[in-house]
Amino acid sequence: LTQRRMTEQALNESLSSLQKLFDNAPMGIFKTTTKGRALQINKGFAKILGFINVQEAYDYIAQPDTPFFVDAAQRERWVSAVLTNGKAENFEMQAYRSDGTIVWLLLNAALGDCLGGSEYVIDGFCIDISEMIMANEELRTAETTMRNVFEYMGSGCGIYAVKGDGSRGSDYIIK
Repeated sequence: LTQRRMTEQALNESLSSLQKLFDNAPMGIFKTTTKGRALQINKGFAKILGFINVQEAYDYIAQPDTPFFVDAAQRERWVSAVLTNGKAENFEMQAYRSDGTIVWLLLNAALGDCLGGSEYVIDGFCIDISEMIMANEELRTAETTMRNVFEYMGSGCGIYAVKGDGSRGSDYIIK
């Protein structure tokens, strides 16, 4: 009887530890079905979506007429990839935050248990990559601007580095 209690206590401690890891992970962790039913989300996922707590986020996602994904066809491609390959890695998708703004998500997911018929569980992780997407867009815009400047420039251009004391550094001829 003592061995059984010790085993139960060890199991409970292990479950508690895993629950803390799930709850406090800095990325979004979720369980959903291939048909779009949310089964479980963590605090990280709720935070990415702009919610204060998990229940608010879950209630928002669970509403059938609330569009969660910006492009429903994009979600279908993601589900298809998970069903076909057993997983989908580094899948970028847009979703709506609680305030209606758009968030870019990077999803990694794996096919889970069959719930019956053609419905399966999808276990996944997501991170907010909105800042990275915006920074890349700004970089592309700046690169296009610079290319246009140099392409339509009539004569040569020199660029030189200025040292911290204001004196001239090395010269670099661009064109």
